[in-house]
Amino acid sequence: MSNKKKASWAVICSRELSALFTSPIPYIVCVVFLLVAGIMFFSTFFLIKRAELRGFFEYLPRLFSLFIPALTMRVFSEEKRSGSLETLLTLPVTPLSVVAGKYLASLVSCVMLFVPTLFYVLTCCLLGEVDSGPIIGGYIGAILLAASYCAVGVFSSSVTKNQIVSFFISFAICAFLSFCGMFAVLMPSSLVRGIKFLSSTSHFESIARGIIDSRDIIYFLSITALFFALTVASITNSKKKIPVLDMVLFAAILLMLNLVGGKAFVRGDLTEAKSYSLSPASRDVCATLEQPLQIKVFFSENLPADQNAVRQYVQDMLTEYKNASGKKLTVEYFDTEKDENASMAGGYGLQQVQIQEIKNNEVGFKNVFMGLVFTYADQIECLDPVTQASGLEYKITTSISRLIRNTNILAGMKETPKLTLYKSSNLLNFEISGMDKVDQIVKNAYELVNKKANGLIEFQSIDPSGDECLSLRERYGIQVIRTKDENRSESLAALGLVLQKGESFRVVPLQMVSMQVMPGVVLNAVQGLEELEENISGALESLVAQTQTIAYVTGHGCLDMNDPQYGAGNFASLLRDGYTLQELNLATKDIPSDVACIMINGPKEEFSQAELYKIDQFMMRGGNVMLFLDPFVEQYPQDPNNPYAQVKYYANKTGLEQILSKNGIEVKPNYVLDSQCFKRPMQGLGNVNFYHAPIVQKENLAKDNPVTYNLGFLVFLQAGEVTSEEVADLEFTKLASASKKSWTVTTNDNAEINLDPINIIPPTEGVGEHTLALLAEGKFTSCFTGPLADSANAENESALEGNNFIAKGTQKGKLFVASTSQITGPNIISENSGEPIALFLENVVDYMNGKEDLCSMRTKGLSLSPLHVTSGPVANFAKYFNEAGLAVLVALAGLIVFLLRKRRRNSIRKEFSSEVEKNE
Repeated sequence: MSNKKKASWAVICSRELSALFTSPIPYIVCVVFLLVAGIMFFSTFFLIKRAELRGFFEYLPRLFSLFIPALTMRVFSEEKRSGSLETLLTLPVTPLSVVAGKYLASLVSCVMLFVPTLFYVLTCCLLGEVDSGPIIGGYIGAILLAASYCAVGVFSSSVTKNQIVSFFISFAICAFLSFCGMFAVLMPSSLVRGIKFLSSTSHFESIARGIIDSRDIIYFLSITALFFALTVASITNSKKKIPVLDMVLFAAILLMLNLVGGKAFVRGDLTEAKSYSLSPASRDVCATLEQPLQIKVFFSENLPADQNAVRQYVQDMLTEYKNASGKKLTVEYFDTEKDENASMAGGYGLQQVQIQEIKNNEVGFKNVFMGLVFTYADQIECLDPVTQASGLEYKITTSISRLIRNTNILAGMKETPKLTLYKSSNLLNFEISGMDKVDQIVKNAYELVNKKANGLIEFQSIDPSGDECLSLRERYGIQVIRTKDENRSESLAALGLVLQKGESFRVVPLQMVSMQVMPGVVLNAVQGLEELEENISGALESLVAQTQTIAYVTGHGCLDMNDPQYGAGNFASLLRDGYTLQELNLATKDIPSDVACIMINGPKEEFSQAELYKIDQFMMRGGNVMLFLDPFVEQYPQDPNNPYAQVKYYANKTGLEQILSKNGIEVKPNYVLDSQCFKRPMQGLGNVNFYHAPIVQKENLAKDNPVTYNLGFLVFLQAGEVTSEEVADLEFTKLASASKKSWTVTTNDNAEINLDPINIIPPTEGVGEHTLALLAEGKFTSCFTGPLADSANAENESALEGNNFIAKGTQKGKLFVASTSQITGPNIISENSGEPIALFLENVVDYMNGKEDLCSMRTKGLSLSPLHVTSGPVANFAKYFNEAGLAVLVALAGLIVFLLRKRRRNSIRKEFSSEVEKNE
């Protein structure tokens, strides 16, 4: 009996499919669907220039709400009208088998409705770079959406004999599910969450982004199951009554399933960049929690639609953090509509945000809390306000990381740092002030720092001699001292303090200096003992890649980091959440020992040899340097009475060319212009190309570097060309390059350059890619041949001669070179900027400071899938084929089926006629 029942639904399904695909209705519906979908999608596809199906999936729920009812309107209504349904139910089949067979056949026909749109996918793959995750997710969502709407359509056809009535019932239900989410912004705040839950579009859009969420799957399966059960009940009612209570109970079970699923859910991220799941860096931070971390969420209830979506995203993200941290992280939600919770939020320093809401059919304003508070040990940090989902993971992870490091700087470290004092014992034979106290002072400073680090730092003292001193200088760059005894025989000694973790290390300032106190008298002393504890702590912070200080070089015409109107103030404000920018005048100060990165932004004047030496030796010790160098110094006309006076451009000579050229890098004295550039409409001229503002598309960004991995495009301004040549121990990465249509211009005999976009005609020859931003990594080579002259040792013969000069890098460093400083200025970066170039610069800073894991986290969701072919015969063919060609092919298929069916009918008729004639 069981086998017969199974066979019955399969037989019914097969019969229905045969009837469907020999009927013209499915082909007509499919042709119209493809025409409408193709025109709506491809009318903007090549204008948007993105190889993605987001535009198609955006319209799909609304299209389904119209076309699926058209496909399903006659499933039961036609049989009810003809009376064949009663005959079918008299056979040994159950109503469940009848509904199952007809539903599965209808679902197959609904799925076949959008199968031809796989040619859209093929178009994207052939003409651009595709992220397959959202496409796979979109089609999974389309199947689930079709299944639920198909169940609605089958149910509607079961309650009436009229196909038109069936269509409108089904259309009304599907349209409500599709469009109700759009009206959430007009609804009272208390209804927003319920409306969002009912909206099939919001659930479908979640899956179409590439997120496979159990809550969305449960929702679609629940809609399908509910209307499937209602259909079975409707068909059964023709034979006997089904208790209404049973259906109410079934609906309640489905509702409870959704409520439980909303609290306990799992998500899968199909996107290539894993844009909607926790990054490995966030999971690593959660794994380093040594004490309980509590996150308090202060969000007002009954928020409008936009803010409610942010609240839901925060809740989902914090659930992932909780799962990644085991039992070390707890999340508590506070409804700030209650006075005591609002008072608590104010006590933490959270500020209310004013939002717009609709209440009693009037637009008004409402003050709400939207903030997070993190408590860890005795540390408290606030994230306020949280008004948008973008960049939220980056902010949460960096906040947690700061709390952990402030509590224990070595939390989560896999390798134990070791502090090593290198001091040759023969130095005690000479008159060096403070040398006899070095061991004790170093040990005392170590014990103080080690106590703060919970005893996780090891210490050792080594007495090097002879050739061992030279190898130490080559490896670490510590000071080697050439000594002479009473017999004038020379020997080598070393003095230095090194903090090392694995292959990485930092040299703590400790060296011998010689000072001429009077003619013919030189005093030798140990320098660095006074601030030893502070320097060891700074070196430790720098070593574990948590240094928060960047030295910003001042003078020499560099952009002022405190001036947002004309300088780099907006750029500096972007960095202040994660770094402290410390102004540094190289003419009067050395580079601090706790600084791992210096920034030189837009210098226009030459550096002295002493300043260049400081930069050079900083790089030799593994320091990282960021350079924003303009190819020209602009000189504006001083005569206001001469309207024809032109801006003069002079090659920018800063002295930094010495360091760059020694390491195979050159910033050319030219500007890179590009036909692929920023455009702006001008009155009477239409869209004008600003050729000196190249747009760097994704294909011209470094593909495998975390700085640019998720970025879609960048805009540069008045940038020159950066070139590099192969150098031993260095690796070069072209982070950003102008397009193949770019060319370079330089000054004429009058020191003038034509940058007027109206008077520029792009050349047809001499064009090609030109690098605008370059990254060099490895061990750099000094541009100096030896230490700068020391007057104390130059004029007096001494028994001691210290040498700190490093000719070759002792550890790997990073050098970033951008051929313009204008990308850090107000013309490109605005206050609270979210432009791609701002994200690019923030990524560069993080990468230079050893936080490359944060780069991809910051730019999650920004990765674009560029379309390489946007015009020409191939693009036109793809456009018209997908708009109309697919519909024509389906129409031809329907015509062929019709002709074959007609031929078969004629064949049967002739055979039947011949049999009749024989019998006569």
